[in-house]
Amino acid sequence: MILGFEYLARDGHGQLFEGVLLAPSEDEARSRLRGRGWDLLSFGPVEGPVFRSTIELTTPTSWPEPCPEPATPPPPPRRLAPPPPPPRPAPPRPPKVTRLSLDRQALFYTQLSVMLRSGVTIVRSLDVLARSEDPALARNGVRLAELVITGRCLSEALAERGFSPVQVGMVRVGEETGGLVEVLYRLGIYLSLARQRRARLLAALSYPLMVTLAVTCMAIFLLFSMVPRFAALYHNTGSPLPSLTRLLLAVARPEVALALAVLGALAVLGALLAGQTRAGRSFMSRALYRGPIWGPLARMEVMARVTRTLSLMTDEGIGLPRSLALARPTGDPELDRSLIALAREMVRSGQVSESVARCRALPPLLAQMICTGLETNHLPLLLRKYAEMTEDEFDLATSTFLQLFEPVLLGGSGLLVGFVVVGAFLPVYRILETTL
Repeated sequence: MILGFEYLARDGHGQLFEGVLLAPSEDEARSRLRGRGWDLLSFGPVEGPVFRSTIELTTPTSWPEPCPEPATPPPPPRRLAPPPPPPRPAPPRPPKVTRLSLDRQALFYTQLSVMLRSGVTIVRSLDVLARSEDPALARNGVRLAELVITGRCLSEALAERGFSPVQVGMVRVGEETGGLVEVLYRLGIYLSLARQRRARLLAALSYPLMVTLAVTCMAIFLLFSMVPRFAALYHNTGSPLPSLTRLLLAVARPEVALALAVLGALAVLGALLAGQTRAGRSFMSRALYRGPIWGPLARMEVMARVTRTLSLMTDEGIGLPRSLALARPTGDPELDRSLIALAREMVRSGQVSESVARCRALPPLLAQMICTGLETNHLPLLLRKYAEMTEDEFDLATSTFLQLFEPVLLGGSGLLVGFVVVGAFLPVYRILETTL
């Protein structure tokens, strides 16, 4: 027999439930309710008939806060792919390097050495140079002062600003030996002499180049302005034109002139692009330093510059192997390779004089003077004397070459103008001969 039992119970969270439970006995009903974890507040049999629809009916006596659901165990962690690394920030653009000309470099080193010799600190000296009236010198002074303030030494700051490796190496040695002021002063003198030598060379070349440019412009004007006017006159006469005149008329045609101009522009552009590649620079260097006429002059100038640099570095206490390594680049790739090979041979064998004597890249007289200087402990003096002697020889050879080159250049320009004039007026003489 199934009986009904009314109950009022409370769960562990304090929520009240009431309802009717069907069970075969009172003990069975109590056992079921306690099995749910409820505490019975009231319990008793139902009076009257009990319907099946009342089975397990439970309703809360009030509407308290909902009971939180029992916590379910979290799902096992899934192995996820690591997130992609954040994009690297773009490296900061290096500041624009303003390269100084030779005269500005000489002025920079001279002024800096004078201020340091007077007891002014290096930061204060660079700050004074930053207020120069020269914009390029002022920009370099500002940037060098900023780098020195951040903890860089002067040689590192000069390297960042694009100064030559030779100058950076000499300044570094001056910092290491405590002779920075003397190094800066000698660098100023050295660059001033180099600037004067370059100025003399440009002054000697300026006159013949200007005359050649003027004569070439005159020939182009005659070719493209006067010759076409004569062409109509020659066409009306009906007489055959000389070969020279036909050649000029063919060159003076617009399409031919345009093609020649395009070819010239492409040649210049190709030379500029080739100069940006290693192979192109190597080819140009060989053409410059191994040429039949200008090659000896170029090699003489490089050797004078290298020996002057070596004399400065050895006079500051730098060893000859290190001086040879710091004297690069010279502009001549073959000489650069020979100097670095000579420095390595000196370090490897420990025999400086024998290595110099076996080096074929150095002139025999220079090799003998280096060996003598090493034996007598007067290497800087002998290198300086050789540099002065080579510079005088270079100046004499350059002046002789220009004296011979100037009439050749002017004669070639005259021949070009004469070729155009004769080709333009030759049919006139033929016409006059036939009419007379």
